[in-house]
Amino acid sequence: MDIQKPVTNPTLVEAMKHYDETQSLEDLNHMIDEVMKADFLCPVMMDIKEKPDENGTVTLKESTIIQFAMISNSNNESFFLAFTDWKELKKWQDVAQQQTVVMHFDDYASLVLKEDGNASGFVINPFHENKLFTKDLIANLKQQLDARTPVQKERVEKDETITYGQPKDDPNEMVQALKKAAKRIKDVHAIYLQFMVRNAEESWLLIVDHCGDQTTVFDQLAKAAMPYRKGFPIYFVPLHDDFSMNVVKNIEPFYKTLFYKKPVIKQAPVAIIEDCFAMKDGSCVLGVEVVQGSFQEGDLVDVMDGQEILFDCKIAGIEQPTGRIKTAGADQKGKYGAHFGFWIKDHTKEEFEKGYQLRK
Repeated sequence: MDIQKPVTNPTLVEAMKHYDETQSLEDLNHMIDEVMKADFLCPVMMDIKEKPDENGTVTLKESTIIQFAMISNSNNESFFLAFTDWKELKKWQDVAQQQTVVMHFDDYASLVLKEDGNASGFVINPFHENKLFTKDLIANLKQQLDARTPVQKERVEKDETITYGQPKDDPNEMVQALKKAAKRIKDVHAIYLQFMVRNAEESWLLIVDHCGDQTTVFDQLAKAAMPYRKGFPIYFVPLHDDFSMNVVKNIEPFYKTLFYKKPVIKQAPVAIIEDCFAMKDGSCVLGVEVVQGSFQEGDLVDVMDGQEILFDCKIAGIEQPTGRIKTAGADQKGKYGAHFGFWIKDHTKEEFEKGYQLRK
């Protein structure tokens, strides 16, 4: 929660002024777009025992009671107050140490649309531009916003053919919006940004190191990022697997908490089947190349065709032409390198195909 934060919204103020002059549908839509992006000062009353930090930020306890100031019209309808800057707020009430919270469109929508709420909407700068957002309008805008949010939260498959790198368009506006959102959410430890090309589709790739409920975290970040996507879809991926760790291994997060350290995730061992030989007792030996990590005799491994797990099996023995060994690693030296024979007792040759993967 921000106390005495120097909030300004020059682009929204200009958009409201321009709409007042033209009254055109195009300028109305532009003004609404700016409202969606804006930070508003909302006056409140609260009993704060905690002291602000050097940035003027106070972390409130869950038990803190907040009373929102409201304004009524001639029909006795009540509206939350939304000021674009401190100058406009002082037109309502000029008092020392005025308590405020910084609110966004979604914050007002949550208050106005809640089931037990009695507010009729919110009003922007009631003593100047006086832009009224009624409950019906807010509900309609919220529905449109949710319907058009072009955010993909499904998993990016690890073995897909994709390329990624530094964004080709300046992402500063989106980065700043995400930083603000991350500070509010609290469950976000770090956010990394790359530009991704996936099956010829260009998009933003945001990798998030977080705790808490993933859907809630991603939804809140998506709402912050959406106005600044510049026409590209946005993919959110959690930082917890080989794919995401490979993407971020050589880059730094644009947002991170004070004592954040990038996690180290051990990559799963992978072997590629090169050939398969049947044994007289019905078992088989797989000729494999270990391309990542290492395997040991007795390991239980998944047999995979692409991303599909077909079945699992146990490595009963490991050998090279020089003899039987206990460990097969991708960094193996010598004449045969990382090529090994894996003895599989409980499956037949016919169950395996060249190109299948073994993953531990």
